[in-house]
Amino acid sequence: MQKWIGLFLLFSIGLAKAQPVHTLPVFTLNEKSIQKLNRADSSKLLNISEKVVQLQGISFRSYGPGGLQTLSYRGGGASQLLTTWEGMPINSSMNGQTDISNFNGAALLPGIENQSSGFSGALSGQLDLKNHVGGGNFLNVIVGSMGEYASSVSVSQSLKRGFYSQTNLGGSYNPNQYPYRNTFTNELQSRQNAAWQSATIFQAFGWKGKNIETEGKYWFQNTFREIPGSLTTGFQNDKQLDRSHKYLQTFSYNRSRTSYKAKILAGSDLLHFHHGQQREVLPSINRYIRSLLSADYSLLPLVKANITATGTTDWAHNKEYSTWRNRSIYSVNTGLLVKTNLNLQVKVANRADIQRNVWNPSVTVVYQLKAVYLDAAFEETTRYPTMNELFWSVGGNPNLLPERAQKWRGSFGYQKNRLAFKVEAFKYLVNNYLLWYPSDLGIWQAQSAGNVLQQGVELSAAYDLGKNVGTFWPELSVNASFTQAEAKDENGFLANNRQLIFIPKYQYLAQSKWSLPKQLQAMVQWQWVGDRYIGFSGEGILEGYGLFNASIEKRLTAFKRSFDIGIRADNLLNKEYYTLPNFPMPLRSVRISITSKL
Repeated sequence: MQKWIGLFLLFSIGLAKAQPVHTLPVFTLNEKSIQKLNRADSSKLLNISEKVVQLQGISFRSYGPGGLQTLSYRGGGASQLLTTWEGMPINSSMNGQTDISNFNGAALLPGIENQSSGFSGALSGQLDLKNHVGGGNFLNVIVGSMGEYASSVSVSQSLKRGFYSQTNLGGSYNPNQYPYRNTFTNELQSRQNAAWQSATIFQAFGWKGKNIETEGKYWFQNTFREIPGSLTTGFQNDKQLDRSHKYLQTFSYNRSRTSYKAKILAGSDLLHFHHGQQREVLPSINRYIRSLLSADYSLLPLVKANITATGTTDWAHNKEYSTWRNRSIYSVNTGLLVKTNLNLQVKVANRADIQRNVWNPSVTVVYQLKAVYLDAAFEETTRYPTMNELFWSVGGNPNLLPERAQKWRGSFGYQKNRLAFKVEAFKYLVNNYLLWYPSDLGIWQAQSAGNVLQQGVELSAAYDLGKNVGTFWPELSVNASFTQAEAKDENGFLANNRQLIFIPKYQYLAQSKWSLPKQLQAMVQWQWVGDRYIGFSGEGILEGYGLFNASIEKRLTAFKRSFDIGIRADNLLNKEYYTLPNFPMPLRSVRISITSKL
């Protein structure tokens, strides 16, 4: 019944102009505007995990709030989504994934891109995390109904002669003792041994001149969590500590016809794991360097050429490797962008992975005629096996070939006045699809499943009623999105040539926002995630779920200061749901946020 309520909301609520969620593009050939596509809501009521799952096409698997959380996009696996920080890859070289819950204390704004920024690994897409530098000084405090507590301080300074700096400090704690219903006993129980806490330090310092800008960013993240058992194994005493250091230095130089950009990212990830009452398992260490050099040159007023060199080097070690392992990938990207007076834009590019002699060509065509927007693209891209897939002591395979994907997509959009909508179809054919599969002896092994076809369609729509609609609802905007993503094994490696495990075929999100009198804003949201297979042989299905969320925010003035107060309620209908089998998610919860300018 809830599914049909959500469908009715999705199609009866209307079509809309994009609000801060940015589910729709700005229909212009301006590249900077196109890059804003699918930016998430920046509300301080949301942590980074909640912002990411709002993005169209994203699905996630979680052990519960604060627990391990991995992401998938358009039917791909978690390691096929390239995660970047300001355009520089930060995926783990060990498993190729990103545990997005590690970043919950950081002030980040996520966005999704269909094409990579010059690095390998974006088979399904690229999730880019950005820090917003500037915006004033503020203190934010969040208190939740399950003992959740979070606070952050941001201080921005404009110094003399073009220098500026920003400091963000954040911390959070959640005992995670939330109620859930045990599906085996039908009893209402409380989550145990699932607490987590995190601390974040972000420091940026830069200088901006007439044609030159340079900026350094340091990001420290420390997360400690207890890892609960499933309903079938009971609650455990496993504990995990994740600690990461990242430093990003950027430099840019711009003139009328030329621009140059350089970036270098150095980082270290450390993971300590304690298993039950046993001694500490040896830590996993991942160290890396990423570099990017790019030059743009306008050959003619409507023709621009680009050449970009990228490099990644990783060093990794844990108890399952016989020694330190390392991997390097160096690429040269070349591109040519041609615009015409007929509102037509064509971009042709190629990424050559030098030492592997692999070419990844792409072509994109964009056309705009007044309110109508059309684009089509083809791209080949590559993901190389991770350290675990190659060198894990039991199950690793050093002879694995890289995954290669051929990606087609096309979209049609319309935007005029207050109405906008977009339809995009995609088809990805992945060769040498890599996954971990249990052998006849029950040993999990990394192997190729042959060819996997990922295809689907995404619909997004929005409508803005504008100001002065009645006396109580002066501004109302609505947006909605729907994703259908099939990911099937073409070679019959999996049972019955069906959908891959944990990948939902259908997802949709409907959201409505009101801007009310006296600086009051309200939001209601409905999210539906369809059924997912949980076994390679088709022996189990994880049921879909629908979540109804709402929030209200208001700005107050007191003691000569302004305060933004927000209240958000998640899972208002008390839905019992799972993103992983036997790991229950919370029932209804409430969160209060207070933000004060300093």
